[in-house]
Parts: sequence; C-alpha cells; structure tokens
Amino acid sequence: MEASGRTAAARPGTGFRNSIIAAGAALIVLIWAAALALVWSERVDAVHDAERNALNLTLAFSEQIARSLTGINEAMDFLEADYKRSGAAFDLYDWAKRQRTVAGLESHISIAGPDGYLKATSLVPGVPGVYIGDREHFRVHLSGNSGMLYVSKPVIGRQTKQWTIEVTRRMDNPDGSFAGVLVFALDPSYLIRLYEPADLGQAGTVALVGLDGVLRARLGAEIDPAKAGLGTVFKGPLFTSISENESGIQILPSGIDGIKRIFAYRRVPGYPLDVVVGLGYDELLVKPNRAARRILAVTGFATAVLALLMIYLVVEINRRSRRELELAAERTKLEAANRDLELSRNAAEAASRAKSEFLANMSHELRTPLNAIIGFSDVMRTETLGPIAPKYRDYACGIFDSGGSLLRVFDDVLAMSNLESGRIQLRYQKFPAAEAVEAAVADVADFARDKEIALSVEVEEGASINADSAAVARVLTTLMRNAVKFAPRGGSVSIGAQGFREHVYFYVEDDGPGIP
Repeated sequence: MEASGRTAAARPGTGFRNSIIAAGAALIVLIWAAALALVWSERVDAVHDAERNALNLTLAFSEQIARSLTGINEAMDFLEADYKRSGAAFDLYDWAKRQRTVAGLESHISIAGPDGYLKATSLVPGVPGVYIGDREHFRVHLSGNSGMLYVSKPVIGRQTKQWTIEVTRRMDNPDGSFAGVLVFALDPSYLIRLYEPADLGQAGTVALVGLDGVLRARLGAEIDPAKAGLGTVFKGPLFTSISENESGIQILPSGIDGIKRIFAYRRVPGYPLDVVVGLGYDELLVKPNRAARRILAVTGFATAVLALLMIYLVVEINRRSRRELELAAERTKLEAANRDLELSRNAAEAASRAKSEFLANMSHELRTPLNAIIGFSDVMRTETLGPIAPKYRDYACGIFDSGGSLLRVFDDVLAMSNLESGRIQLRYQKFPAAEAVEAAVADVADFARDKEIALSVEVEEGASINADSAAVARVLTTLMRNAVKFAPRGGSVSIGAQGFREHVYFYVEDDGPGIP
C-alpha cells in the first residue's frame, strides 16, 4: 500500500508525551468550564434573589397604597358628612386644622361645586373661586356615582402651581343629583414613600403607574424630583406585561433614564394602579462580579500550576526518550557484534509487543476521563438540564467535537495496539477490493466536501484479496483521512486498487506537501 501522507518514525515516549499533553489540556478545559459555570451560577442566584426582593417590595408598597387610599376614603366620609350637616356655614380651612384623620396625608383638600368652581379649600380661608370643571378628575364624576375614588394623572395644581395627584370622589344631593366633588390633592411621592431611597440601592426606583400607562409618582436615590418623569406614558414590553398580568418580572432598560433594571410590578388591590419597583441590574451584580474575579484568579493560578507540571513531565519524557535512543544505539552496536540477526529480530518483536501493550493499556486509561468530558459537554450543548448562554453552548459544542476527534484517535491507537499485541485475531476471507475502497471513501466524503477536495476512485474490476476486510478498510480509511487532511483546499485525492498475480496493490495519492 502507498500514500503521500505524512509518516515518521515515532520517537520513544512520543505517544505517552502527547497523551499527557492531551489529558492536561482536557483537564484545564474542564477546570475552566467548572469555574465559568460557578461564575454563571453566582450571577443567576444574585438575579433571582433580586427578583424575589423586588416582588416582596411591590407587595409591601401595594398594601401601603391600598391602606392610604382607604384612609383618604374614610376622611372623605367625615368631610362629606360635616359639609352636608353644616351647609353654607362650613369652613373647610378650619375643619382641616381640627381633623387628625387628615393631619398626616401631606395634602390639601378642596370642595368643588357642581359648576366646577372650588367652594372651599384647606389652603386659605374663604372661597377661592378657582375653576377645575375642565380637569379630568372633575369631569370623570359627571356621568354618575360609582362610589369609587378616582386617582388622577399628575397635574400642576391651579392653587399650588406644583405637581399633585388628585384623589377625588363624587358627592350627591339627597335626590341623587350631582352635588360636587371632594378633592384631596396629594404630593406624588406620598403614596410610595414607604422606604428610604437608599433601601433600593443607588439605581433603584419605585413608581406608581396607572393601567392607562401614565406615571403617577417615581422615587429613587438618584432621581431629581424635577426629572422624575411624572406624566410619562409607559410603552413597550413592560407596560404590555403590566396591563396583562396582576404581577410579574421584567429585566430591561428603563424607558425614562435608560438604566437597565430588574422591574417587579404588582396591582394595587381594588384600584387601576400598579406599583413598579426597579433594582439596578449592574448594581446587584457587583458582589457576583467580585466573586467571579476571585474564582477566575484561583482558576488561573491552578491552570498555571498544571501547565508547569505538564511542561516538567514533557521535558522529563523527552530527556528519557533521548537517553533511551542513546541506549538503543549502544545496544544495537553490542548486539551487532555479539548476536546474530535472529536474536535482533526477536528483541525487536518483543519491544514492539511491549509498546503495543503499553499503548493499549494507556488508551484504556485515557478513554475513561475523555468519555466523561464528552458526556458532560453533550449535556451542556443539548441543554438537557436547562438553557445556557449561546456563547457557552458554542464552547460546549467545541469541547464535544474535539473530544470526539480525540476519541477516534484513541480508538485507532487502541485497535493498532491490540492488533500488534496479538489481542485481535484476524479473520481471513476473500472479498472484493472495491468494498474496502468504498468504505474508506465514504468515511472521508463529508470532510472532503467541506474542503472542496475532489475524490477519484479507480479499482480494477474483479480485483479481490484474501485478508481481514475490517483491518484493510481501517488502514485505507486512515490513509484517506491523512490525505484529505493535508491536501490543500480545492485539491484532489485518489484511491485505487490493482491486481498483481495473487496480490492486490492499493494506493492513495494526493497533491499535499508530503514529507518535507
């Protein structure tokens, strides 16, 4: 058989040295894969903890807002009763000073008549004469009495000239006709002022959003009240999720300041309002990133130690290999002088069998960790235990493919070692030479197609051989793999068989560089 592939006499210890390098490289890859998986796990745990914390905060805020609105509704009950009882003599300015139920509401109170003009206010004594009949929080009550509070969008108060949220309720006359509107004007931050801003982190926010998408209030450690975005209309995936669900989680950049946050939202019981808590995404990853740097530093140190150990072993193997070559040369001279050709041949056969047994045993030992690497990388690339980032899935695919290639090399080494050591019994039978050629061509067809290499086959018709068909096919396959591997892109590889008396002459040719 012939082939223009690369061949060379292996130096003593070369296979073992290469095996150590391959095993060390695989171990380094495995160590880094475990380190990166740990880093990823730390980040995922931090995000999950932040999501749970944000949801718990939305629960606390929504319950507080519901209690606040209930307190306002009860204060309105007292106000309406006193107002109807006192009639025209009712003094809202004096009433507000005397009522403890409204002392902590951080608001001012007004009563609007059915004509839309304010009849009284807690800001100043007397009748202010301010018109609010064109405001939405007044007009919404003209169509009927639902008995519910209305929480307005943020508006600039016509009395205070400041942002306020108007909480209003309709009043009726005894005959059911429209008697006016009770108005509690609140500071926008009042309803969501449960925790200090620092409790949410520097990039944290808490906001009150209506189901109409309008931002009612927004607080945060780094939020300028003048730039809080009051009145902004929410759009995009966050508002879509808020409008369709009672509670949930979204991770995305803020539509107001562009900062990426973990947003948790929850509906305020009984009101068309949602509390939205945002925790800064980069801020919550500070600790996991610090831990990641420590993990990667330790991994890098372990990698350096392992690399130094591998270098030491390779140097030692090379030194011993050179010594073995020197000893072999001296032994050859002594044997040439003192022994005949038969003894030399027996010694060479014994050395070959020992080498084959060593390689066979070593291949078995290396297959066990390699199978584990291939198995775990297959679990990662197929996402059997859950989704992973595309970048790490690509790494897993590379590990899986490289492991498979290395396993095939081990299989070839193991098969040849078993053959040389006498562990495999050849089964001689007569078979067409074309079968072995076709098997070798089929094995490299995809590889050749990827490199745009033209394959040509020329088998003499009727050529047959009495040999082990599997062994012949394996030899031809190895030659074809080498030929395709080292042939240039767009080149050609030829394989053929010719009968010669009682023998068959196989050949593999390529236009690669050959042996320099």
